[in-house]
Amino acid sequence: MGKAWAFLVRDFRLATSYRTAFAIQVAGIALWVPICYYIGEGVSVGDSERFARYGGDYFAFMLIGLGLLGYMTISLRTFNQSIRDSQLMGTLEIMLLSPTSIAQLLLYSSLWIYLFVTIRFVLYLALGAAFGLPLGNGNALSAFLVLGLSIPAFASFGIASAAAILVIKRGESLNLMLSTVSLVLGGVMFPISVLPDWLQPAAKLLPITHSLEAMRLALFQGYTVAQLAPQLQVLALFTFVLMPISLFSFWLAVKSTKASGTLAQY
Repeated sequence: MGKAWAFLVRDFRLATSYRTAFAIQVAGIALWVPICYYIGEGVSVGDSERFARYGGDYFAFMLIGLGLLGYMTISLRTFNQSIRDSQLMGTLEIMLLSPTSIAQLLLYSSLWIYLFVTIRFVLYLALGAAFGLPLGNGNALSAFLVLGLSIPAFASFGIASAAAILVIKRGESLNLMLSTVSLVLGGVMFPISVLPDWLQPAAKLLPITHSLEAMRLALFQGYTVAQLAPQLQVLALFTFVLMPISLFSFWLAVKSTKASGTLAQY
């Protein structure tokens, strides 16, 4: 716990030391909620069966979509950024030679950003409620469990991406592609049922698809943990299958770059 706290405090101080950038990030929360609201006001979903499952409110549908997309994009960026910062500061090799395991380093280096994104998501919901976000029937326990399983599922993709970038050095296009695919196929802006039949199975290969489905049902329909079992099982499967693979890939990338002497290069 001491190491985790040290990483958390370090990253918090680093983030808040850039006061203007930090203030802009916080202000963005107050900006995006009304944007989603007025877009929702301009989009009539009527009695569409596709939206009825989520309460028939496009504002609510889109706000949750953007909120969880933030977790996915952060997952794709934070591990890469942490490695790049350590390379720039010349501390990457020192950290990897410490008694702390690679898995712990990756976990600890992401604590602050996931905490910040979670605070941002809660603020989205709180401000959204002021604009009429229908949370009266929400099941907080189910939503918390969905989020708890979604974060490691998303992180698996981020760690695998970081492993690739550690080797190839320039991988911004890879992360952009994954973020775009999640946005288009994950059900962020529209239900995946509007996609062509041949494309819908591909959407189900993304964790964000199941995360959004479960979160919307938990918050807007009050689904219990038992009712969300199909989505929760898929998210757990993503975590327990992909996380070991991504950690092993990262270990191989570190070993390879150490052997070639390119670990500190960027």
